[in-house]
Amino acid sequence: MNIITQQKKMLDLSQIAKFLRMAEAEEKGVAPSFSEADLMNAGRIAGAEEWYFDTRARTIQNGGIRPQWTTPTKLSLAMIGEIVKQAAAIKI
Repeated sequence: MNIITQQKKMLDLSQIAKFLRMAEAEEKGVAPSFSEADLMNAGRIAGAEEWYFDTRARTIQNGGIRPQWTTPTKLSLAMIGEIVKQAAAIKI
């Protein structure tokens, strides 16, 4: 699963990354031990390693630069779609 944007539009995906990571941790039963800022950081974060946030390319990937070492997401396509819609509606 990759969430890709048109780079020229300069979209901020940090809210989407945050909500995907929170939902992933919840699905795995991992107690959140990260701050809101941690959830919006680029790269991977412990507890939600499945989601790689690339701020330069403006993408969020289930996998990232080394997908063969990444566990597939536990989130369904429908859940991911809802998370993207809800997070995209938030004004930063």
